Amino acid sequence: MPITKTEKEKLRTEYSKVWKDQKMVDYCVNKVAEYAVLSNGNIVTVDKQTIEKDFCFGESGYDYDDAQAMAAHARKSEKYFKDKNMEYFKEWINDLTNCVNVTNNGRYVLVIAPKAYYSQTEDCKLASITWCKLTDVIDSMGGSCYVEDLPGTEVTVCGTLYRIATKEEVYQIYEMYRRAEKNHEKKVDSYLKRYGTSKVNSWTYWRDA
Repeated sequence: MPITKTEKEKLRTEYSKVWKDQKMVDYCVNKVAEYAVLSNGNIVTVDKQTIEKDFCFGESGYDYDDAQAMAAHARKSEKYFKDKNMEYFKEWINDLTNCVNVTNNGRYVLVIAPKAYYSQTEDCKLASITWCKLTDVIDSMGGSCYVEDLPGTEVTVCGTLYRIATKEEVYQIYEMYRRAEKNHEKKVDSYLKRYGTSKVNSWTYWRDA
């Protein structure tokens, strides 16, 4: 379900603690696809994604003939179009699905930054999420720790203060991305039903030798 008017007003209150320009506040609120309120009151969001219609195939991973073939394929394949437009959500959901004991395949840790914007006021609840290397987290804690003790711990990595997500928060964030994915998929399906791949622009790019 889309974010309700009441929910938008709650988000607007928080974004007003970042931006004094009402147009910027409205822009940020309208850009939010879904959000989650974590156990400590932090609010994390996921942005709406635009529908991608331009696809370039270059030297990386392709030879010239393969690139030409992929460009032609992209111009007519609805499956390719949908897969590429769902890629952002699929990647996040896959990483969160693999996040066992708050580590993704034992290599990365989901962390929450208490601030989403450097300019926000101290009482602003907006936060951001990212992945940190487990080795960097361990180093910041003096070189030794137990993975099961990490959830909820505050660490400073490369000068930034983070709080390591708990299992419950990982699940909340996973559900947030699932909701956003579902809404975006409806948008992509609706687009394909109306236009198919008629508006796709795909090409190859090769640098001069």
